[in-house]
Amino acid sequence: MAGCAAALLAAPGPASGSAYDCQGDNSATGFPTPRPTDRRLTFGIFPGGTAGAVVGPQRQGKPEDPAKILAALAQLRGGRPFVAHLYLSFTGRPDQAARVAEAKRQLAMYAGAGLDVEFVLTYRPQDRRGEADVVDYVAFVRRMVAELGPMRGLKSLQVTNEVTNTASPDASDGAYPGAREALVRGIVAAKAEARARGLQRLQIGFNWFYRLDPQTEQEFWTFLRDRGGPAFVGSLDWVGLDAYPGTYFPPPPVPRGSSLLNAMSLLRECLMPIANIPKSIPIHITENGWPTGAGRTPDEQAVALREMVQAAHDHRGTYNVTDYRWFSLRDGDSADPDFQQGYGIMFDDYRPKPAFGPYRDLIARLGPPPVAPGTMTPGRGGRRPLRPRLRIAVRPRSTVTGRLTRLRFLVTRPAPTRARPGRR
Repeated sequence: MAGCAAALLAAPGPASGSAYDCQGDNSATGFPTPRPTDRRLTFGIFPGGTAGAVVGPQRQGKPEDPAKILAALAQLRGGRPFVAHLYLSFTGRPDQAARVAEAKRQLAMYAGAGLDVEFVLTYRPQDRRGEADVVDYVAFVRRMVAELGPMRGLKSLQVTNEVTNTASPDASDGAYPGAREALVRGIVAAKAEARARGLQRLQIGFNWFYRLDPQTEQEFWTFLRDRGGPAFVGSLDWVGLDAYPGTYFPPPPVPRGSSLLNAMSLLRECLMPIANIPKSIPIHITENGWPTGAGRTPDEQAVALREMVQAAHDHRGTYNVTDYRWFSLRDGDSADPDFQQGYGIMFDDYRPKPAFGPYRDLIARLGPPPVAPGTMTPGRGGRRPLRPRLRIAVRPRSTVTGRLTRLRFLVTRPAPTRARPGRR
């Protein structure tokens, strides 16, 4: 496991003899002036606690409390559009049906509380059969589009998770044979299924882990170009960025805001062009965090959060960034000395850490305005605003030809109502 940590924390530089030397904007070369935009960031969070272990063995966290989760999310969002970032693993084992049932329960719970939901469909086949698992995973992705897509509140599906990281089977998909192939074929299948079912609002994307050595990055994005081609690019709605400055890469001490800017620049200007992904495809920051633990104080976490969220906001127009998700809501186990149990902006008993208030305030200042109650109704694969309607009553209801009749019109505006499935 020490070798795993070294591989993830070492600062990569251009590989000897490699044609890949694009490193993106950084503090040494200078960052561009922020490009103005009126588009606001859509915020969200992973509402759980236990994180996949990037280094070392997987640990168990404390049980979750759905009521406290919903109460905390209500405080964070303040009535604004907000996204619950969730995970659903493909395992290829008999437990798959129970995992899907739990995902449906979570989707109903969060949508019922007025939140949008996105699922990461991770590729974790426990038998590691290669091509056979890829085939089964693609079928699983299609099935999830069919079963979850029409449900109220589903905003997006992410196909696979951090495929470039091959050293962390508890946190990333790259350790499983066929992961790159599953990513490409899964994206194309997901979009094809969504189009066939009329789920125009359901967005499909994948993510990238910031970052590994340049040679690995070059090979990965070249694979997407050669294996995916136009069908892959034409199926993408967004590309995700997972970045943990000061935790994994770059290791501490590090200016977290400028490191996140480098991650956005590297992805937009160096890597996505290799796969012919155009600038019109937005970037979602799908995971960004800074855990507390030994030598990592809650007060410093609050500082790190402010730095990184502000950096994402200030340069959202420069790099076409539309969404931001913090990882995560609460700790897995606040008493565990392993920092990987301390990502939350709340302790494991849902007491706020110093970072909770700043995230709430940043969402209020930088996010979209609150949505008035009763002005939204569920749509297929998303939410759409109700159109105002007027009710007109006319008296009398009939007249006699040739006779002058005085008509009275009563115009009322009914209270907004929610659409019911199967009714017009």
